[in-house]
Amino acid sequence: MIYVLCSGGLGNQMFQYAFMKHLIESGRNASLDISYFKHNDIHSGYTLKKAFGIEGVDDKDHFDTFWEAKYALMARLKLNRMGSIHMEKSDALIEEGLIRSNAVLYGFWQGEQFFKDVSDKVKGDFSFINTSERTQELSRFMADESSIAVHIRRGDYLKNPKYLNLADTHYYHNAMTIINERFANPHFYVFSDDITWCQKCGLFNGKTTYVDHNDGAHAYEDMYLMSQARAVITANSSFSWWGGYLGNHEFVIRPEKYLTNWSDEQDKRLYPKEWIVGRIGG
Repeated sequence: MIYVLCSGGLGNQMFQYAFMKHLIESGRNASLDISYFKHNDIHSGYTLKKAFGIEGVDDKDHFDTFWEAKYALMARLKLNRMGSIHMEKSDALIEEGLIRSNAVLYGFWQGEQFFKDVSDKVKGDFSFINTSERTQELSRFMADESSIAVHIRRGDYLKNPKYLNLADTHYYHNAMTIINERFANPHFYVFSDDITWCQKCGLFNGKTTYVDHNDGAHAYEDMYLMSQARAVITANSSFSWWGGYLGNHEFVIRPEKYLTNWSDEQDKRLYPKEWIVGRIGG
């Protein structure tokens, strides 16, 4: 059995699940291991079940002290392979031919290249369930107008230097210019972990709805609404990526930089080629 370890927030869980689906399509016996959430309740815990009805397995605990010591050793020695354990390295794609029939895969596997052969199946699996009446009502409004989803991530991005705080750049101003050139009467739907800041930042002068009815456990409903918009301005987050990837948008705008320490090649590898690159400079 190949175990794809599931961790992080909803967007990363979706990437990990999609990679597992690719492995299965390639003839591998693979499953999604959710034992991480026995130890951590980060970002509301395992969310794929609540959002999409997707189950995981936790028959082996790959996040106990013994396994964590192995992962820590691999990270310290900058290894991406140790026996049957493979840890994703940010500067290189995993060599799938080296993966044994019994292995543990530790990583996020961000980008369509990890599941392009099963992209339609993945999109089908990511059909949202358990959405509220308020969310459904907003979805109906969005379908009848020039709806633009805007995702602004702040929170932990203000404290960790590896995260680029796009709100401190010209990215959103530049993206709004693109929107206003293409839509006569856009209606902006704003999604953020800091709605109060968004209401005061001065970005939104036209018709704007600040979506604030979904708490942490129901954040996936924000992703659902983002997927219903005619166009999306994404943030540099995996949650944003899937909000842009799912649905049938006229176009998606993405930042030219994802993480501060990523290379241009890594940024290009993450995003679909047809997405519009939004400049972060003035």
